[in-house]
Amino acid sequence: MKSKIFGGLLIFLALWSCQKKEKEDLKSLQDKDSLQTIIKQDSLHKEKQSEKESSKVFTDDFLKIENAQVNGNDIVLSQEQFQKLYSKHDSIKSEVWDCGSPFEWLDKAWMEKIYGKDLLSFDGKITTFYTGNAEFISNNHKVIFSSAKSGNNRFEIRSHHIILTNNTTVAEFQKLFPKLKIEDTDRKNIQSFSIPVGKETEDSFMFYFKDGKLDNFNLWWLLC
Repeated sequence: MKSKIFGGLLIFLALWSCQKKEKEDLKSLQDKDSLQTIIKQDSLHKEKQSEKESSKVFTDDFLKIENAQVNGNDIVLSQEQFQKLYSKHDSIKSEVWDCGSPFEWLDKAWMEKIYGKDLLSFDGKITTFYTGNAEFISNNHKVIFSSAKSGNNRFEIRSHHIILTNNTTVAEFQKLFPKLKIEDTDRKNIQSFSIPVGKETEDSFMFYFKDGKLDNFNLWWLLC
C-alpha cells in the first residue's frame, strides 16, 4: 500500500515538475519575443530618425525629373510599370491637348517612330488616369506624374533624402529649400513654391500649402 502511495507521489511530482518547466519555457519565450519586438521597434525608430537626420538642404537652381519621385516611384514610368503599380483607377479620361504635350520631348524617339518625325499622324490625344487622389498622363507608351493631393501621397528628392508629406509645414519646407521664394495666391490661406526642372525652362514642380501645411503638388508644363 505504501509503495502505491509513494509511486503516486512520484508521478505527481514528475507531472508538476514538467508543468513548471513548460511554464518557465513559455515565459522565457514570451520574454524573448517581447525583447525582439522592443529591439525591432527601437531599430525602426532609429532608422526613421536616421532618415530624417540625413535630409540635406536643397540649394540647386533646378530639380531634374529623374531625381524626383512620388510614393517611391519615378516621375516617368513605362505603361507596363504604371499598370503594375496602379492596377485600379478611379477614372480615365482621354482628350486632345491642343498645345502639345511633354511626351514630345520626354518620349521623343518613340513618338517619332510611331507618328513620324513631325508627329503629323498624331491626333494629340492624351489619357489621364485618376487614382488615389493623384493624376497621371499617358501617351499609351509612357506615363508621367501630373498632380497629387498630399493626404496619401508623398514627394521625394532622392539625392537629398527629402520626403514631403501632408505634415510638412511651410517653415520646414523653407528650411529645406532656402533659395525658393514663397508666392501668394488669390486665396489668403494658400501659398506656393516652384522648382524648375531644368536650367532654361519654366516647366516646374509646384508645391501648394494650405493653412501652413503641404496640401498638393504637381508637375506644371508651359505648353501654350
